[in-house]
Amino acid sequence: MVRGLLLWAAGNPKMERTVTENPILGRATHRFIAGQTLDEALDAAAQLNAHGIGGILDLLGEGVTDLDGASKAVEQYIEAAEAIAERGLDSTISIKLSQLAQTVDRNACVANINQILDRAEARGVGVEIDMEDSSLVPDTLEHFREAAARHPQVRVAIQAMLRRTPLDLDGLKQQLKDTKAIGVFSKLTLKNQMNDLLSALRKFHQGKGKDTLVELHRSYELLVMKVLSLVQDDDKKLASDIVSSREAIWSILADPKKFAALQL
Repeated sequence: MVRGLLLWAAGNPKMERTVTENPILGRATHRFIAGQTLDEALDAAAQLNAHGIGGILDLLGEGVTDLDGASKAVEQYIEAAEAIAERGLDSTISIKLSQLAQTVDRNACVANINQILDRAEARGVGVEIDMEDSSLVPDTLEHFREAAARHPQVRVAIQAMLRRTPLDLDGLKQQLKDTKAIGVFSKLTLKNQMNDLLSALRKFHQGKGKDTLVELHRSYELLVMKVLSLVQDDDKKLASDIVSSREAIWSILADPKKFAALQL
């Protein structure tokens, strides 16, 4: 119920004005809202960069009801990407698909996503697709898979509260088993390497391992890249699913309680 109220508030223009214009509420939300203008957000990102922290720029609010509103959002996202590049900031932009006509016109939404990704990629700025209301999750993931086929660097948020990651992990394991993009012997080699990694992680969580978590993460990333190199040409859906799940899966493997709960 609380989360539902927060989502409603995030997309309510009147509530937005109340929060941003009220001095008391403004101070309380300053930690989460970098600024009311792009320049203020860029300054906040620069301050984070000075402390070795990367930034993510987002647009407050959710959901447009017409294509004109979506076009304005596209312009704002592109403006943010251009500004990040011009100032040389370590920052990405996070896009909400409901602002890009997701619930208005699917074809227009796809075109809007690609327009942003094309411009951001040309300027060397990363893009993340935000996850919104749970009713939009399947469609958001589908949009991501389509976008990742053309723009492999794009990322997607996997929200812990959605409780979907374990299902995504199980689905990913089945896809790896079923794909024809990887030969039998390569699958056996990958299975052995995965088992070795899981064994090393198990020992680490038990306090018996010799490898550090940083070293294990490096091994995990190398394994992911190996799998991607095998499937990216002949199984694009699996490749995009791996890209979308890699960070969420690692967050499970690196957490001792979540790792212990896995049926491995």
